[in-house]
Amino acid sequence: MKDDGGLNVKFIISKSPIDAKVADRAIPTAILEMEKPIKEKYLKKWLKDSSMKDFNIRSILDWDYYKERLGGAIQKIITIPAALQ
Repeated sequence: MKDDGGLNVKFIISKSPIDAKVADRAIPTAILEMEKPIKEKYLKKWLKDSSMKDFNIRSILDWDYYKERLGGAIQKIITIPAALQ
């Protein structure tokens, strides 16, 4: 989430384009709430996949990225403090 001077934008991290940096794979969540033709146009553009047919968020998300982030959060909250006791 980016919050700067009254501007509040939420992002998801997509799995495409495959070799791009995480920051380059960020897609604003507002596009997912747009009308279907607009949503499809911009998702194809941002994901750099003009042959894209499935616009479901489950197929767009980079699940490995989110699993890694969850693992890191669990480690900070549970594992590290438990080891320090």
